Amino acid sequence: MKTDAEALEFLAALPELWTLGSWHQLGMVRGEELIGDIGVFFDTSHVELGVTLSSRHQKCGYAREALSALIAWLWRTTDIAYIQAITLEENTASVHLLEHLGMTIHHTRP
Repeated sequence: MKTDAEALEFLAALPELWTLGSWHQLGMVRGEELIGDIGVFFDTSHVELGVTLSSRHQKCGYAREALSALIAWLWRTTDIAYIQAITLEENTASVHLLEHLGMTIHHTRP
């Protein structure tokens, strides 16, 4: 488990590690347990995010905390034009989470 300072130091090194056009995963750990991950896809103009969390750790605020910190860091340290995430319309918990993080719905599919 990392302290906030260690996590920020780790994130600072990531741009050198990430490859444009590839997905990369950041593990989400609570104590010694891997509880989920955040997928990050860097393109030249934007970043796409995805999150997976074990069912027993959902609705505890972990995804919100992790995504909020990552999004703030991305805006602060990169020149990307936008951040996007994709979820199913019927996954209302994810829709609400993304809206809480400041994202807006651009389109839906049946």
